Amino acid sequence: MDGADGELGLATASETPLTGGGVWQQFQHGRIYWSQATGAHAIKGGIGDTYVALGDAALTKLGLPTYDEVKLPDGWYQQFQNAGIYWTNDGGKVVTGDVAAKYAALGKTASTTATASSTPSAINATSAADATTKTSSNSSAANTTSAKSTAQPTTAATSSSTPIASGSVSASSSSSASTTNPAAAAPSTTQSPNAQTPSTQAPTSAIADATSTAQETTTVGAIAVWYNSLGGVNSYLGAPTSPEIPTTGGVYQVFQGGRIYWNEALGAYDVHGAVLLEYLSLNGSDGELGMPATPEVPVPGGTYQVFQNGWIYWSEPNGAHWLHGATLAEYQAIAGTNSYLGFPTSDERSAAGGTVQDFEHGKIYWNPSTGAHAVHGAVLTEFGNNGAEGGWLGYPTTDELLLAEGVVQHFQGGNVYWNASTGAHVVRGTIGDTYAANGWEWGFLGYPTSSERPVSNGGVVQDFQNGKIYWSPGNGAYAIHNAVLTEYQNTGWEWGILGFPTSEEQSLDNGIVQHFQGGNVYWNASTGAHVVRGTIGDTYAANGWEWGFLGYPTSSERPVSNGGVVQDFQNGKIYWSPGNGAYAIHNAVLTEYQNTGWEWGILGFPTSEEQSLDNGIVQHFQGGLVYWSPDVGAHAIHGEILRALSANDWEWGPLGYPTTGELPGGEGVVQYFQKGNISWVAGRGAVVNVINTGGPKPAAGDEAGYIRWVAGFAQEEQRRYGVPAAVSIAQSILESGWGQSSLTAVDNNYFGIKCPAYGSPFVSGCTSYSTNEWVNGGYVTIQAGFRSYNSPADSFLDHGFFLSLGDPTNSANRYYPAFLTTNDRDFVRAIAAAGYATDPTYANKIIGFMDRYNLYQYDV
Repeated sequence: MDGADGELGLATASETPLTGGGVWQQFQHGRIYWSQATGAHAIKGGIGDTYVALGDAALTKLGLPTYDEVKLPDGWYQQFQNAGIYWTNDGGKVVTGDVAAKYAALGKTASTTATASSTPSAINATSAADATTKTSSNSSAANTTSAKSTAQPTTAATSSSTPIASGSVSASSSSSASTTNPAAAAPSTTQSPNAQTPSTQAPTSAIADATSTAQETTTVGAIAVWYNSLGGVNSYLGAPTSPEIPTTGGVYQVFQGGRIYWNEALGAYDVHGAVLLEYLSLNGSDGELGMPATPEVPVPGGTYQVFQNGWIYWSEPNGAHWLHGATLAEYQAIAGTNSYLGFPTSDERSAAGGTVQDFEHGKIYWNPSTGAHAVHGAVLTEFGNNGAEGGWLGYPTTDELLLAEGVVQHFQGGNVYWNASTGAHVVRGTIGDTYAANGWEWGFLGYPTSSERPVSNGGVVQDFQNGKIYWSPGNGAYAIHNAVLTEYQNTGWEWGILGFPTSEEQSLDNGIVQHFQGGNVYWNASTGAHVVRGTIGDTYAANGWEWGFLGYPTSSERPVSNGGVVQDFQNGKIYWSPGNGAYAIHNAVLTEYQNTGWEWGILGFPTSEEQSLDNGIVQHFQGGLVYWSPDVGAHAIHGEILRALSANDWEWGPLGYPTTGELPGGEGVVQYFQKGNISWVAGRGAVVNVINTGGPKPAAGDEAGYIRWVAGFAQEEQRRYGVPAAVSIAQSILESGWGQSSLTAVDNNYFGIKCPAYGSPFVSGCTSYSTNEWVNGGYVTIQAGFRSYNSPADSFLDHGFFLSLGDPTNSANRYYPAFLTTNDRDFVRAIAAAGYATDPTYANKIIGFMDRYNLYQYDV
């Protein structure tokens, strides 16, 4: 401007500081404003009058000038930080905001293009010259500005009314101070703005008379090469509005529609539009992104631009957002804008322990220990439902993984599974461990159909396509499925009799079992699934579980009469009743139990398990016994007949095992045994009828054995001759010394009957023995002949023949009165009175034996 001889004339005041930074100085015909961001620019003439007329509003509404005024075909134009002023013969007009942007975009401010030298000075322009020119789909004069300039025109800033010749260069691209360097235009440090008194001189009308030209801002070097490759001042960048400005790693130059940055390693690239706004919001080249490494690149739906330390993506509905570090690497790994995520919709932001960045169709999460992973779709929704990264899942540890019929994504605290028919659900913790142990989604459970939910008693359950996993305190987590799950449902789930599972399903021979707090569920292909529990379960265990004689259950337990319970098995039943407990019944005993009417029959409930005997078994019931032997089968015994059998030493007594049940007989009932029968008549009681089979005589001292052994002989005697069996047995005990006397041992004489035989068919001879007899109040020893017999049976039959003389009705017989008595005691007293023995206490001794050993039961 030729200093004092130029358009502005002489200075009329010293520099005056501006609020917010910068200074201005008044001259005779205008003003010069300077700030670090805009450099030094003059305002004068009509444009100056319009600016000054705004007073304090000038700085807030327009800001500082960003380059000198520009000659237009029909007036003048000057750009400020926040607006522009147009001047014509009609005066000055301020154009701001979207109006200014549209006006600039229509080319109303176009002027002569300023170009750079074809040979840049110190800057390598090769890469810039070879770069492909790309234009952002969102580029316009309104949104391709610096951080504070939002409406720059698209023309070059030249203060001369005469265009500069094309190709001229007026400044070096060196980063050292030059006439285009803002540092060179800054106020002198020897003239501190703060030390001056602001001038009160107002602009005069002389400003309008100024006619000298302004200095032109130009482009040089690699920046010029890139600028020209885009079309120079006719490109979306418009005219330069600043000289080259040093910055971290290189230099940049401001243009009406953006900036061009240069770095020695990367070359020169422009940044403009929304990408530039995002870049400047991050402190531009001084920020984390560093210098641009590529031009803006169009992609379907938007653009991106690569920087040293990250990328900026732009799309019409989402704006511009930057990606960097692990998040950028993850985004690129999944195909960036071509991926399922689409364009970013936010910048990266801090989250609990990491970062998250939003995209059109998902998010990328990063954590120092997990890295960066994308989450999207239904998995993202489920992740959010569980508190996202602040919930129990924490951060993702993998990307989404494709499965046979769905997807899974792993997180710090669990996994999220998705299937088209089941949706997305979290699987975690101990339930997750159990799910893994059972083969994940390709195991029998399939995909989850719900997330875990609390149930009764502090437990948790999660549903799957083919089953459930239950967890409970102190037991852990176990899967249940198929028929076992159905039976579990039938019992009332976890709040029913079974409670929570305590094991996984376990394979057995021909079936499976699963254990629960309250019992077990057994399954077999032919029986189905049934619960076995409680005391019945204990009995089942004691009998060998499913591999014992009972086999698999064929029903669950069910109530029966009298408060009892029964459960069916393949080979038997287990009954339980109050006060008795639970016992198994099977095979022939079970059949006999059925024949007697089950638990409501004569036997009632079992009171023992089967017990092994010699050549058989016995089982006890409330109302009796069931005996079984391979020779005679199973038969029940009860009541008086049972008591009679007990008195005769059960099955190992003279009768042996029962061969029938109770049968009608005479006036009562009779039950047959291997060696006799027991009959019962109301009012008389039970009568034991023994058939002696001629077995060996019991050993000395075996009193019960002796009674059993001779009972049959005595009963046969009674049947033939009417002598009560109880009387015969008792007499034989006394007379033979329990079968151990010499007379008995040698001659089979059990009653001490003397010779002669008196026609008895059972006597085989006589033998002389000394014996003691009662004579005149005392015992004396005499020698006498005693009858001999071939067998004990003959001795008993001869005893009956002797007392009846072969006919109980023979009234001539001295013992005839005995056969008229009605009870065994009177029978004994009658024969004693008739002189059967010389001992005066004989009757009492015999009656004593009958009472002590209840020999009456053997009477027939």
